[in-house]
Amino acid sequence: MTGRSSGVAATVAACGLLLTYVLAVLTPVGQSLDSSAMSAVAAAVTAHGWAVLLLGHLSAATVVVLGAALTALAAALAGARRAWAVALTPVLTVLAAQALKTVLARPALSPATAAVTNSLPSGHVAAVAGVAVAAVLAVDRSLRVTVAVIGTLTVAITGLATVTLEWHRPSDVVAAALLAVAVGALAELLTSRRSGTAERPGERVARRQ
Repeated sequence: MTGRSSGVAATVAACGLLLTYVLAVLTPVGQSLDSSAMSAVAAAVTAHGWAVLLLGHLSAATVVVLGAALTALAAALAGARRAWAVALTPVLTVLAAQALKTVLARPALSPATAAVTNSLPSGHVAAVAGVAVAAVLAVDRSLRVTVAVIGTLTVAITGLATVTLEWHRPSDVVAAALLAVAVGALAELLTSRRSGTAERPGERVARRQ
């Protein structure tokens, strides 16, 4: 992505996250539909072993290892600036998810939600989505669409697992994915701006002549 497209992606994703929160958490209808969808998915997917196994393998160590590998790949393919964007994306996505869970409120708009704490965005999905976005940033531009498709499927499966086990509502999954896109796009925007303002060796020589 160019600097401009990265900025647009970050803005759209952030607005989508805010809209998801407002509609699914701050309205009675949204809360009801969100909880009903979670219950319906949990009832429809009766086999839970795969979900427990998948989420059981998600840990801080897993995110660190994958993030380090993607950072090394980005450094080899595109240099230190891109590597910084890749390294920061998973970490900042997870930290932002935890911060938002603390800051955002889930008001009790019905008796059924009176004792429910906020769970948006999902930390598990945020971790996977952060790595997925980092992978898109790490690879060559010609491979980004393919990697994005694989990453989207991985995030969707992870989200399905959390909803199946009733750990999270669908809105928590959507918010986590949008958060990762916003963080990744912002990281690429910041590094591309720094790269764009840096003076190239050839330009320095030409100015001296």
